[in-house]
Amino acid sequence: MRIGFLKKRRYRVLFAALILLTAVAGGCRKKEAEEIRVNLEIKNAVWDSSGLKVNGTADLPDGASLVYELAPVKRGKKTRLIAGATAVENQLWEFREEIPEKEEEIELWLSFMPLTEELDEGRNPKEIYEIYGEGGSNIALNDDVETFGSGKDLVKRVVKVIIIEYEQ
Repeated sequence: MRIGFLKKRRYRVLFAALILLTAVAGGCRKKEAEEIRVNLEIKNAVWDSSGLKVNGTADLPDGASLVYELAPVKRGKKTRLIAGATAVENQLWEFREEIPEKEEEIELWLSFMPLTEELDEGRNPKEIYEIYGEGGSNIALNDDVETFGSGKDLVKRVVKVIIIEYEQ
């Protein structure tokens, strides 16, 4: 009888050790990054004789880089492309551009797109890649998010596009 008791005890100890190892291994497994929703808003866009001034909000860390492109339109055709960048500070951003010629309207394209630290050339703080992942891999998909590429080269970017008319 004594041998049977020891055998049962040994199996109980082995079973308990197996459960403990499984729990520890499961807890040590690298967590997959949660997808983060990024809100990028254009609050004001005023185009008058003093130029174009645009501002808005973004729930991004200070220093996050936003890229913008302006395409003035005359007689239904884009006349040129003006590109620039601005940084988020206290969840606010703004930029001003001089547009000397009076166009019919301006198409504004604003985006947040963390590429890779190597390609970014220091525009975004390192923290951006830790939070949002390289190529924006941790950005949650929604109506404002575009993707391009595939597999490990997939890139996500948050985009807002508006049309601004000249105010007299």
